[in-house]
Amino acid sequence: MKSTQKILVTAFVLSILTLSCTSTETTTTTTSSTSTTITTSDEAEAVNHHPDDFEALKNAILSRDIEDLKTYCNNDKMDAEMLIELFKDEDFSAQLSNSSFDDLTELEMDGQTYLEFGVYIEGSDDEGNVYESGIYLYFDFSGEHLVLDYYLAAG
Repeated sequence: MKSTQKILVTAFVLSILTLSCTSTETTTTTTSSTSTTITTSDEAEAVNHHPDDFEALKNAILSRDIEDLKTYCNNDKMDAEMLIELFKDEDFSAQLSNSSFDDLTELEMDGQTYLEFGVYIEGSDDEGNVYESGIYLYFDFSGEHLVLDYYLAAG
């Protein structure tokens, strides 16, 4: 009987050790998998700076900081000073100030996709003549950062 008891005790201890090792491996795998998911999520968030870039560009225009605005322009030929002048109008600057990245709309033009932002005013003068004016900004959003590719002013 003693030999049977030794075999049963040994079998019991081995089964507990086996379960313990299996449980540890599962926990380790789960923890590793969770860490990978968090890292991937952090990397995805780090790549999209577009909302922050739009806010910084807005602030550069509203504070009339030409050099800062140029850092968000696609090329050196863009007239950043003229863009700032266009937004000196109180109606335009108020619309820009109250806007967010979510106000940009996707637009395909000449085979390229842009994010478009526009401000628009209409009114009439003392003589009853109706006028309309708008400023439209076109952003390249294909990279990590939002870049002002060009703008259009009409009216």
